[in-house]
Amino acid sequence: MTLPDFSNVFLRMGGWAALIVAGIGVILLLIGGNDVEKGEVLLANGTSATATITRKSVQSNRRQNGGTSHTYSIEFEFPTARGTQSEKSVVDPRFFDAHPNGGQFTVFFLPEDPSAFEVSTGSTLSLGKTIRFFGIFALVAGIGATAYLTIRARRAFGLLSNGTQVEAKIYEVIHTKNENRLRFGYIIESGETLEKKSFSGNRERVMGLGSVKTIPVYYDPKDPKFAFWRDDLL
Repeated sequence: MTLPDFSNVFLRMGGWAALIVAGIGVILLLIGGNDVEKGEVLLANGTSATATITRKSVQSNRRQNGGTSHTYSIEFEFPTARGTQSEKSVVDPRFFDAHPNGGQFTVFFLPEDPSAFEVSTGSTLSLGKTIRFFGIFALVAGIGATAYLTIRARRAFGLLSNGTQVEAKIYEVIHTKNENRLRFGYIIESGETLEKKSFSGNRERVMGLGSVKTIPVYYDPKDPKFAFWRDDLL
């Protein structure tokens, strides 16, 4: 598949992030829809039994910010028409604290498939609806951002043929852990000097300019603040 000429501009504007958000939305919709379907089947065809907790465990997880989160799990068993069913589930801290080892609670499950169960009745359906809501939100946001950036990238790419070209003075080469870009100033037809930053790219693209003091910049004569370094448009 041949990508449009403005694809690089689209990606540099953050289009990759918009596409990822839309993709996450699709995944969440699929997961949420599956949970909703399971939850509806459980509510329609499920039955209840008294489950007994056989083991409890807490797993500590180190966060990137240095903090710690905890995952609370229980192992339990309950009687079914097929015999005793043993299962494991992650639960919230309140449930974990309220039910000791050997404690009992009501479990909801499908008689024909006891591995399909709920520790809290309706929780699968509720969780599925929540996941599906965030999936819709992410998909709409991703599609909206993609559409906006596509229009903006097309417009920017069009400056190569319809924009005004000037030589811009490099004010600063910005090189940090998170960005590599130029800050530059350019003079428009009215004589006013405007300032802009290039897209953040790889270090070699920016640092490779060496001792160059000026760069070619294209701007929209009807909207002079809409301007880009030529290399950002290629």
